[in-house]
Amino acid sequence: DMEEIIKHTKFQNTLKRIAKEQKMDFKKVQKEAAVCIKELYAEQHPIGKMLSVRGFDYILSRAYSDKIDVDPDGIKKLQRLMRQHSVAFIMTHKTYLDTLVLISTLARYGMPVPYSFGGINLAFPVLKQLGKNAGLIFIRRSFKDDLIYKASLQHYIATIIDKGDHLTWNIEGTRSRTGKILHPQMGILKYIHEAEKQSTKKIKYVPVSIAYDLIPDVKEMTEEGKGNSKKSENVKEGLEYVRKLGNDFGRAAIRFGDPVAFDDSHQSVVPHMGEDQYKDKNSLPHFAFELINRATAITPVSTVSLICNVLLNDFALTKKELEFKVNKLMVYIGAKREDVLVDRGNPIAITIQKSLNLLMGAGIVQKSRAGQKAQYSLASSEYLPATYYANMAAGHLYHLAFIEMALVKIKDDTSKNRIVKFWEEIMRLRDLFKFEFFYTNKPKFSTEIEEELTRYHKNWRAIITDPKRSVSEILKNQSLFVSRSLLLTYLEADKVVCHTLNNWDQDDAFNETAFLDLCMFKGKELHWQTRITRLDSVSKPFLSNALRFAENA
Repeated sequence: DMEEIIKHTKFQNTLKRIAKEQKMDFKKVQKEAAVCIKELYAEQHPIGKMLSVRGFDYILSRAYSDKIDVDPDGIKKLQRLMRQHSVAFIMTHKTYLDTLVLISTLARYGMPVPYSFGGINLAFPVLKQLGKNAGLIFIRRSFKDDLIYKASLQHYIATIIDKGDHLTWNIEGTRSRTGKILHPQMGILKYIHEAEKQSTKKIKYVPVSIAYDLIPDVKEMTEEGKGNSKKSENVKEGLEYVRKLGNDFGRAAIRFGDPVAFDDSHQSVVPHMGEDQYKDKNSLPHFAFELINRATAITPVSTVSLICNVLLNDFALTKKELEFKVNKLMVYIGAKREDVLVDRGNPIAITIQKSLNLLMGAGIVQKSRAGQKAQYSLASSEYLPATYYANMAAGHLYHLAFIEMALVKIKDDTSKNRIVKFWEEIMRLRDLFKFEFFYTNKPKFSTEIEEELTRYHKNWRAIITDPKRSVSEILKNQSLFVSRSLLLTYLEADKVVCHTLNNWDQDDAFNETAFLDLCMFKGKELHWQTRITRLDSVSKPFLSNALRFAENA
């Protein structure tokens, strides 16, 4: 009951403290807090939940014809967990459909629907009431210095945990414009963690990763990356978005990770902090990056994503060549974690053909001619969308890419300390791409690299430590390389940023927006001069990350 939430003793004591510290009239503070709670308050009426689930199923069916792909074992674990604890679902964010996929999946397997968060800018008439009756909590976009609103939000979340109900939100804060999982935003996570401390019950944090064959938003988002304006979020645009879903976008897949506790010993690295700068392994940033790292590890991998990876590495391939190379990637990823493969166990020829049909229907892949020797290649204008889809599998492949690069670096080295130079190169690459991928700490990361190397070539250590043997023995054993498709865009974005920094007028005050606009121009100039090979590097999300690296180098 809303009045009970407002009159709760702990909440009233918090409001008294705020009134005293801010030298405000207590009754005025109470009145403002009541307004905040009424604004946040949502319920889960049976009819509201039923209508939302049916509506979500209908919207998803317009784009994705098959059932959402799940890992059955993961579903069973989650069912047991939700019977015993409140769960906070920490979702990655690719599209406006992510929450719909989660709620539809939970409802399909008879699990409770969680409360979710949405920006108050989406609280349009009708939608606002429907949302509030289905457990949608509308929150303000900015409340940085509003102590009363912060206290109200924290208290309201605590009441949800006290009831044993569940929560979900997108930890990245915004949709990924690159296909990769983004750095976490601490806002909602912070308030849920503080609310948990205030609550009488514990909450389990479960990473959730969702991937798709194709995404309705990708064309729009990649155009934004080239400099186009973002569309406004309103009822008209929302209806238009649903209307455009009447195409075949393939399948959606969802995976649930094991629960992560705030007090666990976390092994993930916070990229903008030196690894020796934080002794407290239980800080909020550390916890957030642990969650996002776990989400990366369970991200579903579609055949569409693997085809895009292969075609970014080779200009054109026949269907048989695609089957061979994609199957190699599937075997490699499956050896680490089979449950992430969306097409596990399906015949490769059928899987490849279905995925090619989707990509050709979207205009991303083109076919050179009819017949068995027909070759497939990326359309010249679609490298950025192809990079987006390829990046969905990036978290499963970057170790392999680093190994390839490090082996090539020491290929001609015949010194006795060659293995030392190999590890130095691995760690240099780890630092170079620290704003692109998520890492565990150095000891754990080194173990991961060694495990990858053993899959790569079982005698790798004997070869690298013996200066009489050639590193080419390891490289010649490989029939597929991923470093070009995975890393080239980031390296060229770094090059564009460095070139632009060298050309920035030092008399001008630095302005990030103006700098990125100049990067867009300079990148096109470098491409015209053939000093970079991919125009998709000249995209603001990639350039923005390259700038982060330059600032922290």
